[in-house]
Amino acid sequence: MRISTRYQYDLYNRNVSAAETRLTDAQEKITTGRRVNAPSDDPSGMGSILRLSDVKQATTQYQANVTAAKGVLGYTDSTLSDVSDLLNQAYQLGVSGATDTVTDSQRAAMASQIGDMQKRLVDLANTQGPNGQYLFAGQSTDKAPFEVSNGALTYSGDNGDITMETGPINTMVVNTQGSPLFTDAYKHLEELKNNLLSGSPATISQNGIPDVQASLTAVTDARGQAGAHLQELASLDSQHSRRINELTQSISDVQDVDLSQAITDYQMASTAYQAALSVTSHGFGLSLMDFIGGQTTA
Repeated sequence: MRISTRYQYDLYNRNVSAAETRLTDAQEKITTGRRVNAPSDDPSGMGSILRLSDVKQATTQYQANVTAAKGVLGYTDSTLSDVSDLLNQAYQLGVSGATDTVTDSQRAAMASQIGDMQKRLVDLANTQGPNGQYLFAGQSTDKAPFEVSNGALTYSGDNGDITMETGPINTMVVNTQGSPLFTDAYKHLEELKNNLLSGSPATISQNGIPDVQASLTAVTDARGQAGAHLQELASLDSQHSRRINELTQSISDVQDVDLSQAITDYQMASTAYQAALSVTSHGFGLSLMDFIGGQTTA
């Protein structure tokens, strides 16, 4: 049976195209460093890559949330530490002012120091976090929540919690409620200041000092809670880092190419492609001679 020139052309063309495709694929694997560049390369492997990538993306977002939460709580802990120091100083002044050896003028000077502490307390109550948000304003983080009005510290924030997702099934409240923490502290400092001005050691001992101690305890408790959250976040951060590294490695195991094998495959594909070109060229040469010969004979 005589094979037509058209059939030979189609056959050679398919062989060359197939060889060229294998060569291109082999070259792409070396260039990208990936064994799987398209679903057709390995449908099952691509499915695994997509699933693992989704989990990695989610874990990366959790870690970003953890980092943001650490920033807020870090600022909170630092601010509460300053508030604690301030209240400790006020307590020491109260203890000194409650002694009989202190004069009225000395108590008046102490009261003036308490007044300065109150101003500092307001500044601390309106502390802004890493992104400019007011730390102790609840969810109303875009405006200062505290101001002094008629000798008292007033609060204009809300009591909303700011919650962040720190894991697949984990959430954490990262803000500290500023009221009544700061309003009470300001009121207790105001009472201590007035008691110092009144010059009554007994009143200072019975009312001023215990009230400041109560505010100091409340601040210490709030700081302890923030510190506990920071420790938990540090643990979560470490867990997420390990998980991201594991997922990255798992994706690499499926996706990345064995370079030495890829080079060998490329060399073989290149040889096959050159052979296909050579066969095609030789085949067309014979077909043309056969065609010319057939025409002359005819």
